[in-house]
Amino acid sequence: MNADDFASLLRGARRVAGMSQQMLAERAGLSVDAVAALERRRRRPRAATIGALADALGLSGADRERLVGAAVVSGTDGIEPGARMRDREQATLNGTAGAMQARPRPVPEELPHDVVGLVGRERELTELASRVDPDGPRDPGSVPIVAITGVAGVGKTALTVHFAHRVASRFPDGQLYLDLRGFDPDRPPVPSGEALARVLPALGIEPAAIPDDVDARTALYRSVVARQRLLVVLDNAASANQVRPLLPGSPTSVVLITSRNRLAELVATDGADHLEVDPLDGTSAAALVASVARGVTLHPQQARHIAQLCGHLPLALRIAAARLVVGSHRVAELVEALTDARRWRTLDLGPHSVSVRAAFDLSYRALSAPAQQLFRRLSLVPGRDFLADVTDVLVPGLGHDAVDELMAANLVEHHPTDRYRMHDLLRSYALECLQLDERTGARES
Repeated sequence: MNADDFASLLRGARRVAGMSQQMLAERAGLSVDAVAALERRRRRPRAATIGALADALGLSGADRERLVGAAVVSGTDGIEPGARMRDREQATLNGTAGAMQARPRPVPEELPHDVVGLVGRERELTELASRVDPDGPRDPGSVPIVAITGVAGVGKTALTVHFAHRVASRFPDGQLYLDLRGFDPDRPPVPSGEALARVLPALGIEPAAIPDDVDARTALYRSVVARQRLLVVLDNAASANQVRPLLPGSPTSVVLITSRNRLAELVATDGADHLEVDPLDGTSAAALVASVARGVTLHPQQARHIAQLCGHLPLALRIAAARLVVGSHRVAELVEALTDARRWRTLDLGPHSVSVRAAFDLSYRALSAPAQQLFRRLSLVPGRDFLADVTDVLVPGLGHDAVDELMAANLVEHHPTDRYRMHDLLRSYALECLQLDERTGARES
C-alpha cells in the first residue's frame, strides 16, 4: 500500500457511509479543507486524526484495519521513520498493522477451467498479448480494455479464458470472472448493480458494507481496485452500459470483455480495443474435429468434410465431434445428418445443453422486427455475399439501419469490397426462420 491507497480508501469509505466531506469533517473534528486534501493526496494523514476519521466513519473490524493500516504503511506527517509515538493512536496503529499482516487482502482466482483442444487461434492470442502489454502503444493512465466479439458459437469465451490462464501470473492481485448472461435462454442479463454486489465480496468487502446505490457501488469498487494489478474477465456482455460500471479506473488492471454484439460504444467512448473472432480456417477446423474426436477412427478427408458442413464454427464442430465420441453417430451417419433437415437436431445435445440453433435463436430474438425480417429474407439471396442495395428489393423502404443492426449483432459481416456476407449456418437458420415466421405470400412479395 501507499499514500494513494489511504486517499482512495478514505474517499470510498466516506461515500459508502453516505457522507459529504463537510459531514465527515464535522464528525472527525477536522476542517473541510483537511478532508479534501487527504482525499486528493495533497497531504499525508496525521497520526492523531486517523482514529478520529475511522470513528467518524463508523469503521470497525477489517474495514477499520484496512484504512488505518494504509496510513501506517504510507507514513504520517510529523513522524520520522522509526520514531516512537507516545499517544494512544500509536498503539492502535501498530496493532492494526500487525493484524493486517496476519490477515492479508483476499486474492480472487475465479477463472473457469481452460479449454482443451484450442486450435487455430495463434493470431488472436498474439493480438491479445500485444493489446494488454503494459509497454505497448497506449496512452498513459488509460485502462487496457479489449472487446472480443463474434457470431454465436465462434469460441469467444474459450479463446478469452485460454488467454487469461496464459497471463494470469502477471496479475498478482488476482483474476475476476463474471458471466453477465447477456444472451442466456433462461435468465435475464445481470444488472450492473448485482454484478458489483457479486464482485466486491471477492475483493474483501463485507456484504453489509456494500451500498444500495449503483453509483456508490461503482465508486467503492474503483476505490478498492485502484492501483491493484487485476485481470477482469466480463463474459457474455449484452451492452456497453452493462459493463461500464465494472471498468476499473486504474491502468494497472486489464479488462477482457466477450460479446455477440460489437460493443462499438466501448470503442468510441471508453477507449476499448476491438478484436473480432472469425470462424476457423479449414485446416484448423478439421484439426479441432480430430482433437475432440480423439480415439475415433477418422480420416483427414472425413474431418475436413465434417468441418465444412459445420461451417468451421467451433461450437458446431465440437458438438458434431462429440456425437462421434459418445457413439450416437458413425462418421457416415453424421455426415448424412449434417446435410439434410436433421442438421439442427444433430447440432443440439439436448434440453438445457449446448445447441447451435439455441445460440442463434438468442441473437435473432434480440433484433428489432425490421432487422428480423431482413435477416430472414437474406436467406433468399443466391451466392455467399450481397450488396447493401439488395435490402431495398427484399424489404422495400427498409433503409440501411437494419443492415447496421445485423452487423452490430455479428449476424452479417462487411467486407472491404463493400459487400456483405452471412455465415453458411446462419443462412440455413435464416431460411428456417423464413419458413416458420412468414407466410408464403409475404415471402414472395
